[in-house]
Amino acid sequence: MCAIFPNDRAGCSRGAARKRGLAFTLAEIIIGSMLLLLLFGLFSSFLTTAMRSSVRGSIRAAIQQEAVTSLNRLCADLRLSAAGGISYYATGSPPEGGPVYLGIMRLADIDSQGRQEWEQALVVYSWQGQGAPLFRKEWTPAITLAASFSPALHIPAKASQATLEEIAGSTAITGQVLSRDVSEFKVTGAMSGGTVSSPLEPLITITRKGATGKSTPENFTLSTTISFKNEL
Repeated sequence: MCAIFPNDRAGCSRGAARKRGLAFTLAEIIIGSMLLLLLFGLFSSFLTTAMRSSVRGSIRAAIQQEAVTSLNRLCADLRLSAAGGISYYATGSPPEGGPVYLGIMRLADIDSQGRQEWEQALVVYSWQGQGAPLFRKEWTPAITLAASFSPALHIPAKASQATLEEIAGSTAITGQVLSRDVSEFKVTGAMSGGTVSSPLEPLITITRKGATGKSTPENFTLSTTISFKNEL
């Protein structure tokens, strides 16, 4: 149109200006793309950090709950016992490195003469070492053991290490996994294969890696103190 009507140069100039105002230059497109990529990167970084924090929080909550549940169950058994009814063997090097076997005979009653009557059963806690689960099993006379263990009614018998190992490894006795990924389990106040004094201080540490396997492992330690109500 500018060629046909050469005198209308002002109109042509205004039209060209309007077209340039509506168009994007290559530099503008590149800058816009870089800004979008930067914003996307910041959003992705924030989202990844939030997800990792959520995973770590879930893992830590899980291991705390497992540790609390395990110690509560152990303490419930220990409170029903006394020093004479507890057998403890820490066979690792160092001792807390596992395996660890803890046998607990529970008091059933006190007779009319003030004598302690014991349950005809033996609760066994076992842990095989770094990263292994903590198991709880309960033996009763209905299940025959190759090892000799026959507790008297008024005099508790210390279970041998062989007896505790047999109960822990028996497929005939149903067990319960109290905690997984246990990195430490010990009972302070109980000498390995020897005497047990009050108070006892059971301790459990759980170490668990993140869901991706790349984050720093979560670690949680819980201990408590148990005093016997019925000392021999």
